Amino acid sequence: MYTYTLSKDDLLIFLQHYTSTTGRLKRGRKTMWFLATYFVILSAICFYIDSNVFAIILLVVAALYVLTRNLFMKYSINKALKLAAVTELSGMADSPIQLEINQDHLHIIDLAGDYKYKFSGIILISEIADHFLINLNNSQTLIIPKISTSLCDDIKKAVTTNNLPFLLDLDWKW
Repeated sequence: MYTYTLSKDDLLIFLQHYTSTTGRLKRGRKTMWFLATYFVILSAICFYIDSNVFAIILLVVAALYVLTRNLFMKYSINKALKLAAVTELSGMADSPIQLEINQDHLHIIDLAGDYKYKFSGIILISEIADHFLINLNNSQTLIIPKISTSLCDDIKKAVTTNNLPFLLDLDWKW
């Protein structure tokens, strides 16, 4: 049985990982390139009809949009996630969690209760630099910090013996 607590930084890392792996950010990048292409085409049309000032303004707007959009989105999303980790998930921080890895299930005891999750209910186990993130079929995610090598070995052993889906993403960064 392993006992650990989650800090607010652990919760923030989980939120950042979840946000970065969903499709919304990828759709936003596609939209950015579509709008930038639209501005460039409009500026080409303006150059063609001899409206050079308007064409240059459109090119500058397109360049500024491409250069600053990702930084602004990363800043605003990170600010919102920090606020969510502090306000909405603060009850999860610093509370003791006990985890036991059995032959066919995970046994978890926390402040909310005593839970047993069968390995067949696990959708994906992601390993990032400092955590294991276990996605369950009821849309919950278990955040397990790498507190000891025996815990890491037990999780990897459960993955191999039960043929669980596993994603090794050690170089993930927000």
